[in-house]
Amino acid sequence: MLQLARRTVQILVIVFLAIVLSLNLYEGAKVKRDGDWQIKKSGILTFIDSRLASREDRSLITNFFNGNIWSLKVKGFAISDPLAVLSYFIKSKKTNIVFFLSLVIPVFLTMLLGRFFCGWLCPMHILLELGDKFKMFLCRVGLPTYDISIPLITRHIILGGGILLGIFAGIEYFQFIYPPRLFSMVIHDILFGAVLTYGVWFIIAITAFEFLFSRRLWCRNICPGGTLYSYLGNKALLSVEPVRKGCDNCFDCRKVCPYALSPDKGNLDGICDRCGLCISVCDKKVLDYKLSGAGNKSEQTI
Repeated sequence: MLQLARRTVQILVIVFLAIVLSLNLYEGAKVKRDGDWQIKKSGILTFIDSRLASREDRSLITNFFNGNIWSLKVKGFAISDPLAVLSYFIKSKKTNIVFFLSLVIPVFLTMLLGRFFCGWLCPMHILLELGDKFKMFLCRVGLPTYDISIPLITRHIILGGGILLGIFAGIEYFQFIYPPRLFSMVIHDILFGAVLTYGVWFIIAITAFEFLFSRRLWCRNICPGGTLYSYLGNKALLSVEPVRKGCDNCFDCRKVCPYALSPDKGNLDGICDRCGLCISVCDKKVLDYKLSGAGNKSEQTI
């Protein structure tokens, strides 16, 4: 049930993103003097037009949500990915109180729940998990697979290097390599009939590389957004812990963990995305989510 719930949330996020972008693009074209041709180019926008064109509250509907998973406005209230705010600061060299206030909800939830965005909301995560499952199937049937590794410090270098390049050289590349934002670009392009764009190729490249050469290398060792979330969620109140006795040291939880962590020992660090795979695979029901005091996680041993 836990994994079914997580899959449902992941799919709903992608559907929600597609609906919001479609409505925003439709409204943007509708208010343009020559925007009708853009609407006619897209079957989805044409469908929306057939339902909303005559409604007096059209703009209220189309603009209730505005933006994407990178930065979203809900009836004027902004909610931004921490990496989006960091990218804005690097690019503009200015402070914007409204933009920084958009961090309140994401930061609060991350400090409470940990790096849950990656495991439950990131649209890239579901693709990588599907590739991971197929790769594990190949292992079970005896076919050769590869799992190269790079030092974990690489993720800190990529995030820190991007910050330094942006500040001192004006080069800001986070928005061009961050999958959640790229997904928004891909949906935008598909709505207007452009399929094989940069965003599509980049997402395909990440998925193919992980399937062929390394298990979850992107999320574990590269993604700057995931690294930033791991900093914020390092002392999160919600953790995955052994909550009862009965562990038989089967280590299934370690095998299924995409980050090569040891859930059976508890005290997982900020890299854990609370996906709950270890909880679902534990036959003895030893592992579960646990809400505890920040920095005071259970040291229960089994």
